[in-house]
Amino acid sequence: MFVQDFIEVPISGDRVLDHASRRAWLAPLALAAATGRAAADVHAEPPAGQVGYLDVGVPRARGDAVLVPLRWDVEPEPGVVLAMSADLEVVPAGEDRTHVALCASYARPFGRSTTDRALQRNAAHVVRRLLLAIATELERETTALGDRR
Repeated sequence: MFVQDFIEVPISGDRVLDHASRRAWLAPLALAAATGRAAADVHAEPPAGQVGYLDVGVPRARGDAVLVPLRWDVEPEPGVVLAMSADLEVVPAGEDRTHVALCASYARPFGRSTTDRALQRNAAHVVRRLLLAIATELERETTALGDRR
């Protein structure tokens, strides 16, 4: 199954591309999006009893864009394990805007049966939460950089 979404951030592409090349900041955002928790509450290990695995791959350039591969297995609700593979794509969209897209594929989760519609809705919410968290982080980081200059 497949889900795709995007968001535009009012930040220059150069700044976002530089930030996207560093992988460490993505891990807590992706796990938070997948588990529905706040990024500040996410640490290297998921809470006791909750399955969680995340791999942030090596960013690679494709033309003007940077792609960051992501893979995670999480338990968004007890007894249901959601496995997703995605590419986060960051593309400059003019002087002061950046297009951030996430294309993800996922398998039917192990555990109790879930309808395809509910599964699609859950996956779409994970992708949207991650994009919003990324936009918030990029805007916060850009503001902090501007304050230091």
